[in-house]
This record gives sequence, structure tokens and C-alpha cells, in this order.
Amino acid sequence: MPYHRARMGEMTIEQLALRAGTDADYVRRLIALGMIERREDAGPFVDSDLARVRFVLAMSGSGIPEEDLARGLRAGALSIGFAELAVAEPIGLLPITHEELIAETGLSEEMYDGLRAALGTPGPREPGERVREDFAEIVRTASGAMLFGIRPPAMVRALRVGSESLRRLADLAQQIWREELEEPMLRQGATHAEMIEVTNQAAPPLQQMVYEMLLLLYKRHLEDIIFEHMVERAEEALHATGIHRAGMESPPAMAFLDLSGFTRLTEEVGDEAAAELAGTLADLATRLSAPHRGRPVKWVGDGVMFRYHDPVGAVTASLDLVDGVPAAGLPPAHVGISCGPVVARDGDFFGRTVNLASRIADRATAGEVLVTIEVARTPGLEGVRFEEVGAADLKGVARPLPLYRAVRSGS
Repeated sequence: MPYHRARMGEMTIEQLALRAGTDADYVRRLIALGMIERREDAGPFVDSDLARVRFVLAMSGSGIPEEDLARGLRAGALSIGFAELAVAEPIGLLPITHEELIAETGLSEEMYDGLRAALGTPGPREPGERVREDFAEIVRTASGAMLFGIRPPAMVRALRVGSESLRRLADLAQQIWREELEEPMLRQGATHAEMIEVTNQAAPPLQQMVYEMLLLLYKRHLEDIIFEHMVERAEEALHATGIHRAGMESPPAMAFLDLSGFTRLTEEVGDEAAAELAGTLADLATRLSAPHRGRPVKWVGDGVMFRYHDPVGAVTASLDLVDGVPAAGLPPAHVGISCGPVVARDGDFFGRTVNLASRIADRATAGEVLVTIEVARTPGLEGVRFEEVGAADLKGVARPLPLYRAVRSGS
């Protein structure tokens, strides 16, 4: 029977101790030291008390006695008031072990440990070790999802990518919190205790805003990805039945520009410098594509997706970009271009033409602009020649696709 964690205000001292991973006598000791507001043993204790107990347990486990922490609190040298404000829903422990959760969900030990690794759980699990509340919920949800036919390796991969991405967002949020709220107060002479008490007044509403924003962003990206998948499947089905779009005299062109080694560079220089580099790329992309009837549509991973009125503008602007990107202090760029009909929705573009450009960009090397044969045969491209680079196997394309490298005639 799944254990449901107590809601705020419903914990007795025994429930608080159980969720914190200690015993009721330890909680009474913290009450006596003034670390928790004095209450009757029957409770109610609230979630902020859970955050306080777990914080003190961790600090005392590192060698700082509870009495020293209490003395620091009384002297005003430190504060754990963040527990009442910053930690809106602290995570406790369940009264079940990993072995019991494995038996409940029916997962193999290999799959269970794979989920733990995907979530970044440190260290091996110990025999009899109790399970965190959030991990149990994730494991139960994952085991339920696999009933629909999702294979275990795919579930582990999804959790790993999600965990790593959200961890980076959480790290960034904490960095912004320190730089924009905490450090200015400390520079103005506030003590650590004063800074924590004041700044954490903003924590609950800001956390709620972040939660809502992340959910909205996820829904937006998921809808776009599902729509893209639907368009791709519809185009495949129509093509298989012999139904084709009417020819276009001047089809639009899609281009993807990626920066070689950009992810590695951002890890080396840090988030602030990476943001400056991204801003430089954004300015350059807009400035060099606009004269050729193009515009950046969106930023994808390490690069940019462009939409151009015609292939002539796409090729010319892309050659300017691969020259201009290194000159602006950015890593070398490579571009893939395809032309043809696209499906437009809400300022974005979908379909086979878009997918081809993205996959061609993946094949290009630093400084290269690779295009389809349709782009290479476009009339009106002055000062540009095309070198055949051979047929390439591209994901989602039934046959090898001939590709051409665009170079300036004088090169």
C-alpha cells in the first residue's frame, strides 16, 4: 500500500521524526535548544519543521554539534529561517526500504538502480536504507508508464535527460538568487541572518512563478514536438499514396546553423560568459540574415534555425554567417540548407524541408555550408559554386541524399 506523506500541519512529533529520519527524542532535544518552536508533543508540526530537522541533522553529521548551531542562532550569527520560507515542500523519508519498494513495483534490481543513477542519486543503496518520498513517487510513476509498453532503457534515458536539464536550471536559479538578492544585501552591510530573513520573504512567490513557468514551457515545447511529428507522419502517408504538393516556382528555404564545440566551450567559460556568447550569436544571426530576406525562427540547442524567402538568400546569408561567426569570437559554424514547402504555425515551421535542413547541418563540418541538390540548382546564385560531396544517409530519409558544399567562386 503506497504511503502518502502527511500534509502541512498534520504531523505529530512521531511523524515528523519518521520523515526526518530520526526519533522523537531528537526532535524534543531540538525543541529544548530553541531550534523548533515549542509545541505539545501531539503536534501539529509543519513542513518547515521537517526542513529544520533535516538541516540540523546534516550539519551535525558534518561535525558541528547541535549546541553550537543553537548558540549561533541565539547570537544572531546565523539563521535557519529559510526553512519556513524558502523550502515550500521539503522532502522527507518514507517508512519503507528500497527492497520493499522494489517488491511493490515489481521492477528488477537492475532497472531500479538504473533509475537511481539516471536521477543522479549519489552512492550505492545500503541494505535497509529508507526511501525518499520524491524518489518513491518517481519510481511508481515510471513503473506505471512502462505498463503502456515503454521499454526500461527508454525510461531511464528520459529520466536522465530530464534530471540533468532540470538540475542545470536549478543551479542557474540559485546562482541568480545569490547574485541578485543575497550578495547585494551583504555588500550593504547586512548580516547573514538578516539577509536570509529578508530575501527569503520572496522565496514562496518566486518558486511558484518558476514552477508555473517551467510547466508552461514544457507544454509549449511538447505541443510543438507533437505537431512536428504529426506533420512528418502526414507527409509520409501522403507521399506513400502518391499525393504530392503542387510545384512552387520559388520555394522557401530553411537553414540550420550550429556552432562546433559550443556546449564544451560554455562548460569551460561558465553560464554568464555563455549568455554573452549567445547574445552575440543572436545579434549576428539577425543582422546578417535580414538583408537576404531571412530571419532567425528559433534557437535550437547550440545553434539557430532560419527561414528564408528563397534558396538564393539562404546560401548567401549562410556563407556570410560562417565567415562572420569566428570573426565575432564565437566557435566555428556549420550550416545545412534545404528548400521546399513548409507548414507554418504560430511563427514556427515544420515538415520534411525543416527536418532535412537540420539533419544536413549535423553532417556539415566546421566552416561548411551543405545543401540539397534542389538548392544547388537554384538559378541566380552569383559568386557561388557547388562542390559535390556525395550521397549521405540521413535519419528519417529512405535513400542516401546527394549533398553539395557551397563555396564562394573566388575560394
